[in-house]
Amino acid sequence: MAESTATNTNQNINLAFKLAMAGMGFIALKKLGETFGIFNTAEENQQEEATASASASATQTYTNNPYIAFNPNYAIAIVKAYNKKYYPKVFNGVYNMVFSQPQYLKFVTELYDGKSLFGDDEEKIYGVFRQITTQWQLSLLSSLFYYFKKKDLLEYLKSFMNPSEMAVIFNIIKNYPQYKPA
Repeated sequence: MAESTATNTNQNINLAFKLAMAGMGFIALKKLGETFGIFNTAEENQQEEATASASASATQTYTNNPYIAFNPNYAIAIVKAYNKKYYPKVFNGVYNMVFSQPQYLKFVTELYDGKSLFGDDEEKIYGVFRQITTQWQLSLLSSLFYYFKKKDLLEYLKSFMNPSEMAVIFNIIKNYPQYKPA
């Protein structure tokens, strides 16, 4: 009886060792695949999700999709939804802007100039996203960026920032409310 207990214990230890080795092998293969671009990293998956979300229809408001705020037309949908929900109260754009028009133009310039031939200024870009605080403001900024620079803001940022740098931006904006509460 003592021999069978020892045999079972040895078999269990052997099985646990094999499972641990298989798990470590899987993790090592996954990391290797991410390194060589075979598998997407978590940041790359988040970037793909944000890109797909930003291209969603801007005619509806999405409470659980902060990435759609990169769509320049989303601000209009937010205003329409607000006016419908709180009628006869009307959306106060001046109150929600928080910054002056010249400040938004400065943000556009900072985002555009964040890309450089000899080293991008990610902190300047992150600073812009830390200053704005709502999806409406981000959509307004995206609209101005498109108007003055003739480029989509999200696509422009993705053109020179890697997925881990974009993840910082996505983490900043993920909790933006749609608009500033009255």
